[in-house]
Amino acid sequence: MPLLALAHELRRRGHDASLLAPSAFAPDAAALGVDFVPITDEHLDHVGQIQFSDFYFPAFQRVVDHFEAARRNEREPIVVNIDKTATSNLLCERHGWSGVRLHLMPYKLRSLIAPPWPFAAHARGPGRQEYLRRTLPRFLAACDQDPRLLGYINERRRALGLPPAASATPTEPYLAAQACLFPEWYAPPPSDWPSPMPLLGFPLPRPSSTLPPELADFLGRGSPPLVFTTGTGVRDVQQFFAHAHDCCKRLGRRGLFLSAQLPRALSSEALGIFSYAELSLVLPRAALLVHHGGIGTLARALEAGIPQIVSPLKYDQPDNAHRVTELGLGALLPREHLNGHTLAVLASQLLGPQWSRTRLCAAQRSICTSDAIDTCATLLESVTGGRVRDAKTTCSRQALACDREPPKKSAHLAASALR
Repeated sequence: MPLLALAHELRRRGHDASLLAPSAFAPDAAALGVDFVPITDEHLDHVGQIQFSDFYFPAFQRVVDHFEAARRNEREPIVVNIDKTATSNLLCERHGWSGVRLHLMPYKLRSLIAPPWPFAAHARGPGRQEYLRRTLPRFLAACDQDPRLLGYINERRRALGLPPAASATPTEPYLAAQACLFPEWYAPPPSDWPSPMPLLGFPLPRPSSTLPPELADFLGRGSPPLVFTTGTGVRDVQQFFAHAHDCCKRLGRRGLFLSAQLPRALSSEALGIFSYAELSLVLPRAALLVHHGGIGTLARALEAGIPQIVSPLKYDQPDNAHRVTELGLGALLPREHLNGHTLAVLASQLLGPQWSRTRLCAAQRSICTSDAIDTCATLLESVTGGRVRDAKTTCSRQALACDREPPKKSAHLAASALR
């Protein structure tokens, strides 16, 4: 979704921009008038049993075919992606194209100074120095040199006529720029992150629709509800929403349940159950959000200025949950401890007068006074000739227009969930 919003902004500014992503995003792209290239029919979060090779390169051939066709166009593309293992990186290396790496969450950035969770847990104990100096570097090196992973990577490199790689995270000389799509106060950059790398803020596009009448009616009928959502990749939602229902009954509060997998056998006038709604429209009318810890969902709660309870499952979610807690923006509830009682206790604390909203209000002000998508589009406009033309990525459009206009290029944004 951040890449979709960025492609839309680039097209609004008069540039060609194509989004390469799973076919499920085709309707969203069509609604915004964005050129869309379906590179797979699957989304990794929805795949049950997958092969190791499919996890890394399920869309390899479709991505290659797209760029080979685009290469016939005289204008050199700028390739924007969010992962080192993207197929589009291999094509940048092969053809000498400019690449831009966008980091959507701090979890994806390695650090031996301030590592993300769960590595951070080991970096805080009595053996901290030994862990950071020896154990963590050896672990990461072993991951990079795993023979199975390198086998899959080098198979694709051979197919493109590239020499074999000795590491899964090689140097990337084709990168013209890198940027983080989260703010500095959320994840202060340690000195061993790539530099220069501006932190642009959370990419939160404006809503593309309005609330469904039934949902608007539910929100308008009573007090602000507690909102519960599991994230799109969770199939078994029944237990989660049973605990949520119990929490609402214990507190005497209304609840709004959002999930593509609708819970069964839950019915009450105090409950609203919907398959989807734009959080930017719902959360300003909510009291609290309970969710899985996806960074986009997390940012929407901060934008709305409401507390959140994060019960993480995988990927970047545990790291996000710990950051929310340590920043005083909400609370972490480990999934194994999640039930109606624990949810009710935490919700009571966050909604009570003793919990300070000072930091939450400061975060909300910061988010509402920035536009990461606009700033990121300006950064992409500044990339020309394999380098950043103007390192001051916060410059206004007017200042940019006064400079020499760069050669028009087409941007190709590849969703990294499927490489």
